[in-house]
Amino acid sequence: MVSILLLPPDVLLSVTDFLPAARDRTALGSACASLRRTLEVSLFSRVRCSSGTAELGASLVVVRYGHHVRRLRFECLMFENPPEDERDGYGDGEGGRDGPLKQPPDAGGIPPGGVRSMELSTTVAAMLRGEFLPNLDTLVVVFHPHDEFRGNRWVDDEYNSGGTIYISLAREDLRAAAKAEGKFRWRRLMARVWREIAANTKVRSLEIVKLPPNITTAWADAAWSTFVGNLERLTIGLWAGDNGAGWRSNTTEGYLQFLDEHLATFFFDNARGLQYLEIIAHQYDPFGGLFFWNATQSAFGNSNMPQLKELRMHDCVIVAALLDFLSSHAKVLKKLHLVDCMATTFRGSLRVNPLTRAALFKGRNPLTWADFFKGMYKIRNSVLSDLVVDFKRDPTYDDFGPMSDYDTPVDEDPRVLQARQKLSGDKTLKLFPYYYRDDKYGTMYEDTIRMLQRFESREDQIAYDRLVSRVKRV
Repeated sequence: MVSILLLPPDVLLSVTDFLPAARDRTALGSACASLRRTLEVSLFSRVRCSSGTAELGASLVVVRYGHHVRRLRFECLMFENPPEDERDGYGDGEGGRDGPLKQPPDAGGIPPGGVRSMELSTTVAAMLRGEFLPNLDTLVVVFHPHDEFRGNRWVDDEYNSGGTIYISLAREDLRAAAKAEGKFRWRRLMARVWREIAANTKVRSLEIVKLPPNITTAWADAAWSTFVGNLERLTIGLWAGDNGAGWRSNTTEGYLQFLDEHLATFFFDNARGLQYLEIIAHQYDPFGGLFFWNATQSAFGNSNMPQLKELRMHDCVIVAALLDFLSSHAKVLKKLHLVDCMATTFRGSLRVNPLTRAALFKGRNPLTWADFFKGMYKIRNSVLSDLVVDFKRDPTYDDFGPMSDYDTPVDEDPRVLQARQKLSGDKTLKLFPYYYRDDKYGTMYEDTIRMLQRFESREDQIAYDRLVSRVKRV
């Protein structure tokens, strides 16, 4: 009788790659010792740990199977400071100031199986440094703030406003960061985690999920600059939120400073060997753009990332600085993917106050999509051969799409109806999104009037089609 055990190990591994989940490979490996040994390479190529991982469990895994690990996922569990009456015994070490809470409340924001602890075990810290993992290549760091920073013991501020968007209320320098790390345990944990990671000489790919908009003193160390300089792939997913009453992160000075200045200073300026960059902004707090008096521009500098070959941006705003960056990298950048990105428009106070607008933006209006595509078309000696402009979300919530498949407004505007019919009948057409931001709450709104005008004029579509035809010829 033919047995699966007779297959060569490399063939068996290729077959098991078709299993839909890791638990299926684990189940197969438990059938016998022979399968277990063969599947070890696959089972332990990806390992997950957290700031709450027990010391003994982590030690057993890395000592025996560490040489198989190529991808490490670290879950950073963060909690606010305990109340004053619960701080007894919060010294260093187990049960100390960075240890577990006495009576943990609901563990919102903690991954399944996570432990309510901010203790970084000795073995987990060594894993972040790359010890015991000689073949580690990719590091994924996921931040899990308890209850999305809700609570009043995350930060110090005179208004006692608590956490949420107020973790980045004010502008921050390294001196302020050091002070915060001395007082708040979640800031202290972030600094330690990044210092351990900076000591890793093996990692070439770093993926960050829900990065809090706060700098750390670890980023000022020479080791951090060296670490970022050695990276070939970098993905940054940004955390953002609201305060429960409607105000968004983009209304705080610290958040805008983080996007405008700190990402450039501590990441992009040091990324000398980077070939792949992906920016994943929050859907309601986009990266870059021209918005009222909270004006932000792209954090990319023309001399940043000189070897960059692929750029992917999610929920970002097209701005002139991005065009400048693409022009300066024309001879190296081969792939550009823009997913759910947007152009911006002037609405509200700046539309009726041109003097204020001129003073803030020096007479420069936001780019239209046609401006952006035409600017890209003019770039000389470009090696760009892969351009994707995709909108995965329904571009509109009201005028350009019914609430459901069967709910079509009876009194729909004829212009809107015609636009919807054209979009459904011709899949090559795109409805390019234009947004404006409420100048009080920072809420993003679609400028559906502008979108309809631009769609009817076809100016954006024509510029896009012309650029795509050129890219295909490269």
